[in-house]
Amino acid sequence: MGILKNAEIFVTTLHKYQSFNHKGSYLKPAEYKTSNDFLRACHDAHNDEEEPVFMFTDWENMPNGLIDTFRLDETFFSLRDELDKMPDEKAEGFMAWIAYCNYDMRKFNIDALIEDFNEVFIGRYETEEDFAYEYVKQKTDLPVWVTAYFNYTRLAETLFSTDYIFYDCFVFRNWSHDRRRGRNSPPPIFEQRY
Repeated sequence: MGILKNAEIFVTTLHKYQSFNHKGSYLKPAEYKTSNDFLRACHDAHNDEEEPVFMFTDWENMPNGLIDTFRLDETFFSLRDELDKMPDEKAEGFMAWIAYCNYDMRKFNIDALIEDFNEVFIGRYETEEDFAYEYVKQKTDLPVWVTAYFNYTRLAETLFSTDYIFYDCFVFRNWSHDRRRGRNSPPPIFEQRY
C-alpha cells in the first residue's frame, strides 16, 4: 500500500455535525482503489442517513491541498499509485520534499512534480554531517587518513547554506540556488541510488 497507507480521515456528515452528534469514523483512503470506492465506504459508515453530505473534520498524514472539509481530491489516488511504484525511502523523500516546499498538490501535475523531485533528490542521511562525509568521499580521491582532518560540521554548514537542503533526514539539491546561478537542472553530484 506504500507511503500513504497511514493517511486517515475522520468522516462524519453535515447533519451529524450540525446536530452536535460526534459520530463518525476514521477511514484510510489508501485502502480503496478509487475515490468512488472511498465514497462507498463513507456511505456504508453513515447508512443511517438517506442522502448524507460527508464532512472530513480531521485528517492525518495527508499531503497539503488534497483534502478539505467537504472533499478528498482524486489526486490522492493517482499520487498513491505513483508513490507505490517507488522504493519506500524514495517515496518518503518525495513526501518530505513536497512538505518542505509546501506544495498544494491540486495545483501541480504529479508527473511533473515527480520529474522535478528526481532532479533534486539525493538520499536519506541521518545528519547533515553524514552527507558532508559522503560528499567528501565522492568528490575527492584523498586517502582516508587525510579526510580525518576535515571539519565535517563546518563543511555541512557551508553545503547546506547554499547548494543543498536537509529536511526530515533527506537531502535535496537546492534548485532555487542553481537557478540563480543560471543552471536549470544540473546533474546530481551522485548517481541516483534507484
